[in-house]
Amino acid sequence: MKPLKITLRDKNGETQTYTQNFVPLQKTLDAADLNDRASDYNTEVEWITAKLEYVASLFDAKEVTAKAILQGVDAREGLTVVDSLINEVMGLTDPNSETPKAEE
Repeated sequence: MKPLKITLRDKNGETQTYTQNFVPLQKTLDAADLNDRASDYNTEVEWITAKLEYVASLFDAKEVTAKAILQGVDAREGLTVVDSLINEVMGLTDPNSETPKAEE
């Protein structure tokens, strides 16, 4: 299984890539719950913040925080990075895919 990876730039402009080899299945349920509650957020800022906090929780490295992601990922690709990691945990390869549903 390939590890999750995130590359963050620090305040000095240096980049560091963090990897996570094991992601508990619980994180898949947490991602599904996050997506199920998307309409509960009052603002786009709240929704993005919740996703940042979730993604930070995927990594054991204490340096990977929501704030570190906000400050260390380029704005032009930030949401793509965050959403890609969420999709990867959910087993989705296409960001426009929906969660597979059980047959009725």
